[in-house]
Amino acid sequence: MFVKALADTESEAHIPHDLRDSGVVLRGLPAPGRTWNIAHVTEVWNGGVGSYVHALIRQQLEDERIGTVHLICSESRTPEALEFDNHPKLRVHRYPSSRKPWLVFRAHRAVKQIIAELGPDLVHLHSTFAGVYGRLSRVGCPVVYCAHGWSFTQDLQPAVATFYGWAEAWLSNRTDALIHISHDEFRAAWQRNVRAPLNRVILHGVRRPVYSRTAPVQVDANAINIAYLGRFDRQKGTSALLEAFRATTRADLKLYMIGDYERESGRIGTVPQQDPRISWLGWVERNEIDDYLSQFDVVVIPSRWEGFGLVATEAMRNSKPVIVSHRGGLPEQVVHGYNGWVFPFEDRAALSDLLQNLDKVTLLEMGRNARAVWARSFTDTRAFGELMDVYAKLIGAGSPPVTSEQASSFTPLDAAANGS
Repeated sequence: MFVKALADTESEAHIPHDLRDSGVVLRGLPAPGRTWNIAHVTEVWNGGVGSYVHALIRQQLEDERIGTVHLICSESRTPEALEFDNHPKLRVHRYPSSRKPWLVFRAHRAVKQIIAELGPDLVHLHSTFAGVYGRLSRVGCPVVYCAHGWSFTQDLQPAVATFYGWAEAWLSNRTDALIHISHDEFRAAWQRNVRAPLNRVILHGVRRPVYSRTAPVQVDANAINIAYLGRFDRQKGTSALLEAFRATTRADLKLYMIGDYERESGRIGTVPQQDPRISWLGWVERNEIDDYLSQFDVVVIPSRWEGFGLVATEAMRNSKPVIVSHRGGLPEQVVHGYNGWVFPFEDRAALSDLLQNLDKVTLLEMGRNARAVWARSFTDTRAFGELMDVYAKLIGAGSPPVTSEQASSFTPLDAAANGS
């Protein structure tokens, strides 16, 4: 069975007692009533990581406990103009990033120098390369790290995965708090001894949907309109979806592919066969995602590996059920048969059968359930409150108080209690 109830991030029964909130060094305690200065370090700005950091900074800019938000970002991988560039609380600092091994130390030195000049109360590192740049040496203030998907959980040769695990375990010694975006990510890290004094599972949350007045795409109201949103690559399982969809025989199934190949070389050998039921829509802007998702009946996420799967959450806030693979953190968002379906990634026939047997009535009902799941468990308010609680633990007792709304936790959804 692929039924999995949503997990309660407040429960720490699975964490050994000696590591629960223990050993956290409280450094640089602010005077009572003083606001925090927070520095975020990121390399990429597209995809799920970019969406997460973008949303988090927006929330922190509106939080009265925070005086200044510093965004330390890549010169080449971050847009020149950000939506909130002119906000009086935001400062943007750019560094020369590189994924060439011999240039990693150059990026590290640049990031460390910026942090030293800023003197923040806390540094929050996002994703693998930023995690390396910010932890090769100590930076003099509490460090929070979120991998947004551990490198060693990818489909890799065992020796490569072992090396990545060892590197993350070594870097975790220079980390005050690790934020895991799913329980699957937490278990994978714990097994490889990737642990910090403070370890938290904080499932992503997203804001309420925002729509414009016009529909960006016209769909057939009599068809079953299926959406895929993401990169077209091996991780996201694009080829597996196309193979399963072509195996269906219904003419009223329509598949809309939103995204593109990240690299031109990715097109080689992967250009799909022509199918009149498939529409290719290209990339869409972040502020248009809700307009697109609102038009479809169901969203499919067939990933080979996925730390969490933010697209599923965005779909549910738009009252759309989701079809997800059983990999990574995706099943933690779905109660099979209630707000979506979970299929074994290796079984193309299982995905094809799910698509073949979709019907409008069931999708509408499950869409309502999906919206309820989002509202109960995956809002940005819940996730933000849990993260700010981690900040408060690290920065210290002199920090501004956390309000009851911001500190609110979420309760695991019990499908039976909701009449399913």
